[in-house]
Amino acid sequence: MIFFEELTRSKYKKKIQKHLPKKFQTVEVEASRGESKVMGGEVGVQREYILTSMLKVFFGESRVKDNIPVREKEIDLYVDNNPISIKTIKSSNIALSPIGLVWSPREENSKTFIENYEPKYPIMFVNVIWDNSPTKHPKSGRFAECRKFMKEGGIYYFPVEAQRDILLSLGKEKFFSKMHKHSRAVCISVNATLEIIDHPKSLCLPIKWQWKKSVSIKAKDRWVKSWNKDIKFKFWETTKELIFG
Repeated sequence: MIFFEELTRSKYKKKIQKHLPKKFQTVEVEASRGESKVMGGEVGVQREYILTSMLKVFFGESRVKDNIPVREKEIDLYVDNNPISIKTIKSSNIALSPIGLVWSPREENSKTFIENYEPKYPIMFVNVIWDNSPTKHPKSGRFAECRKFMKEGGIYYFPVEAQRDILLSLGKEKFFSKMHKHSRAVCISVNATLEIIDHPKSLCLPIKWQWKKSVSIKAKDRWVKSWNKDIKFKFWETTKELIFG
């Protein structure tokens, strides 16, 4: 049994469905700029930390290793000595976002990546859809699992076999897409993602992503408190410095 099957069939499933949305919301709130929900790139990194920590708590550090060499750009952790790539995105209930694989400052590097690409590692893919309402995929009648996916989002497990089958079926021209903001970012296209989701070997743990208004965290305030605690300024000491210099 692979680790993901343990998550979907065990006591962990309900805990993930209950607690993961709040943890993901927390990092989004921390990374927001003012009233805007425009987030910095740190959100994706923090989501990976949350997922890795979750697996460590559930399975133990003997099974989950995340001390990955920098040269391993596609591997985020090992579970039971098996390499895993983690991908997280935020979508709406009417539009799925592409899954980013790699970004390079040089366009020729992106082209080389596509030419030489071959799926090597399973992907743990998380799609976040906040407070979504039921929406059918435009291709009605196809992708039964995707219609549920577009309603709820969730955590998916894409085995290498599923990725390879869809790559061979669609060809590289349709399997890949480029993100509109970064022409040198190589992504798995929306259509390819939907096909992988629908593959019989792929697994799913559905999650209802409910945005809680009560979550209000200011990351900067956290560090202000931390510095105040470390420095331990006292009122009298500060006053003395102002008076006597």
